[in-house]
Amino acid sequence: MSFIQGWYVIYTKSRYEKKIGQKLNEQNFKANLPLNTIISQWSDRKKKVESPLFSSYVFVYLETIKDYFKAFTIVGVILFIKLGDRLVRILDDEIYKIKIFLNQFSEVKLKGTLDLKIDNKQKIC
Repeated sequence: MSFIQGWYVIYTKSRYEKKIGQKLNEQNFKANLPLNTIISQWSDRKKKVESPLFSSYVFVYLETIKDYFKAFTIVGVILFIKLGDRLVRILDDEIYKIKIFLNQFSEVKLKGTLDLKIDNKQKIC
């Protein structure tokens, strides 16, 4: 299996994104966890809270196939996103665009979901 270094996507256990991002950094991986600053309001106060822009997903830069297996040992990592039998690789430019976007905008809310089922074809533009 030939391996191409680059950014890959980890799917995590629910609410494990920050823990996994921290562990990846501790193990000398380049990890990217896009955080969105939102203002949460309770009856008595408001507070700025950083939450993952993409729930249950963390981006990690892998240089070798050994890095792939090493990242799998982190508690909370469920799987790497694949398309068929191939790992999905994210271009450096896309990671950069997400960073720029979050620097320019705050309180981002993602809308919409896809109804993904077997034999239900979707067009992604």
